[in-house]
Amino acid sequence: MKTHYLSLTFLTALFYCSCHSAHKKLPYEDIDSVMKIIPANIDTTIILKDGAGNMLHFRQYILTLLNNEGIIYREKEILRLQRFTKTGTDSLNKDDHAIARWDRSINITERHPKTITEIFESLAAISASADSVIVFKHRRTMYLKRKGKNITTFKINLGGNPVGDKICDGDLRTPEGVYYLDNKANRTDKFYKSFWISYPDSADRADALKRKVKPGIGVMVHGTSPQRVNSKDWTNGCIALKNNDMDTLFSYVMAGTSIDIRK
Repeated sequence: MKTHYLSLTFLTALFYCSCHSAHKKLPYEDIDSVMKIIPANIDTTIILKDGAGNMLHFRQYILTLLNNEGIIYREKEILRLQRFTKTGTDSLNKDDHAIARWDRSINITERHPKTITEIFESLAAISASADSVIVFKHRRTMYLKRKGKNITTFKINLGGNPVGDKICDGDLRTPEGVYYLDNKANRTDKFYKSFWISYPDSADRADALKRKVKPGIGVMVHGTSPQRVNSKDWTNGCIALKNNDMDTLFSYVMAGTSIDIRK
């Protein structure tokens, strides 16, 4: 513990001396010094992809993060680097359906410089995060997975008409298929915390158009109000977890993670 503390203190001092004066960037020649004292709970083998799909190894993106010039976000099964550049921002703003758009926009438009400790805490959380979420509606069960292995399991509640795929607005059904979780939000209302589910996608909208119905919007994974703690299948088609399970979900899942909702 003492060695770890001294290492972190040394890195903080290194970063302070490199960046505090005139907001200088961390010099690239210091990367070997940085690599030697990365906390043990950070997986330095994680590979990211940039906006062009190029693979980036830890040594290639760590300085971007330490210089507060970008963030990591998840795009279904892929981790990507979002650089805080005009090109990156313009590209994001052109696509209203971009994965993790809300979270990325917040980081770009309202970003505050992170400390070394905050950056390392974020990297440690990413190292342990789930890469997929699977829901079996008939089991009323949600599974968090990482590299094919189960991290944890939650019991869930669905809508008042839980059997079958969602067809239209107001049918009280949860959609079935592969979507992604977005807009990770702490709330002040009865739902406690929530993720948006990316329903309806283009296929859902096309199907609703053929049926001449509205597909419905606002499907979420959210918490449970005190009045609903003992209720079963009480939502309008959302997936409800107990509030302590939502806390665990938030600690393991990033915006942009895929959710596979099965019958």
